[in-house]
This record gives sequence, C-alpha cells and structure tokens, in this order.
Amino acid sequence: MKRFFKKSSGFTLIELLLVLAILAIVASVGIPAYTGSILKAHRSEAKAALMEVYLLQVEYFQDNYTYANLSTLVSNSYSNLEYYTITITPAIDGDNPSDTFTAKATAIGTQADDGACLTYTIDETGEKGSTGTGTASDCWGI
Repeated sequence: MKRFFKKSSGFTLIELLLVLAILAIVASVGIPAYTGSILKAHRSEAKAALMEVYLLQVEYFQDNYTYANLSTLVSNSYSNLEYYTITITPAIDGDNPSDTFTAKATAIGTQADDGACLTYTIDETGEKGSTGTGTASDCWGI
C-alpha cells in the first residue's frame, strides 16, 4: 500500500509557541536591565563635566580671586553634552565677585528617566551631591 501523505519535516505550532514564550520571558528581564545599565553609563558624562568645571574654577580662582560664570570658563567638553545641562550658581552677583560656586548637572532627554541620580552638584570645596532616589555616594561612586 502506498502512502498518500508525506511526513513533513519542520516545527509544530506548540514548539514555535514555546520558543516565543521563552523569548518573551528573556526580553522582559533583559530589556529593563539593559536600560538601567545605559542610564548608569550616561551618568559618567555629568561627573566628568562637573569635575572639569571644578578644576577650571579652581584655576580661575587662583588667577582672579573670584569664581567665573559658565560662559567665562573655556572648555568644550561640558558645552555639548547630550544627556545633561550644566549650570553654575552663584558665580558673580552683579559687580560683586563671588567666593563660592555650585556647579549643577541636570539630566535631560532620556536621561531624565533616571530617577536615582537626576542631578549632580559640586561646590568650591569639592563637596559632591546629587538629587534623586540614590545617595550622593551611590551616584558619584564614592
């Protein structure tokens, strides 16, 4: 007797559904972990820029006995940041020179979703701070 149906090779619907379920589970765990790692990696941009502002302010203060505002400092590394904006307050109060400053990096764009470290700060004494759900030591890695 001849066989009318050929045995087909391939995957059954159950096997395909099982693979899709496994992929969905892996994606549900992997994507949030990956996103968190990306946000954490972008934090280095803010820390590096603030450390540079701090060093430039120290150098400026040694020469001028006052701290500069952001536009006076000469550097391109903190002016074209992708994930943070840098501000300095108070650098100069009217005509009065300032002997204090606080530089602040504020998260923008997709980095604003980083609830742990929304802003970074550093002052004239080198004191580092941050806002968000994380502590300053967690955010700065100290």
